[in-house]
Amino acid sequence: MPPRHLPLSVLLCSLALPPAGADSLDHDRAKHLRDRGEIVALERILAAARRRIPGLRMLEVELSRHNDGRLVYELEFLNPAGEVLEHYYDARTGELVAYEVYRLDEQGRLIGLEYDARTGELLEREIEGHDDEDDD
Repeated sequence: MPPRHLPLSVLLCSLALPPAGADSLDHDRAKHLRDRGEIVALERILAAARRRIPGLRMLEVELSRHNDGRLVYELEFLNPAGEVLEHYYDARTGELVAYEVYRLDEQGRLIGLEYDARTGELLEREIEGHDDEDDD
């Protein structure tokens, strides 16, 4: 019988997959944009993230086009509480525009919460294996 819940390491690896339709930029293109002053240096973004939440462990960094077309640095961290955080920084201004938090709930399901960084508004909530029809 297969296990009901995947180990956290497997779930974390699945989060590292690029989102469908993402336009990831390679290192040379990112360096060219930074050298021309079109995007801020990654070091500035990393320093801001670490000041915001001490004790973060870097998992992944990507420069890509966000859903709205703007360039964003997508930083993925593991925080001291064991949650995976994804921060989206506007690559041109360095402003944090959105963030996501992934954690396991009491039943071992993966919970994903996405917030607007400016307002703190919850934009989306995902629960692994949750079907709205089950609530009836």
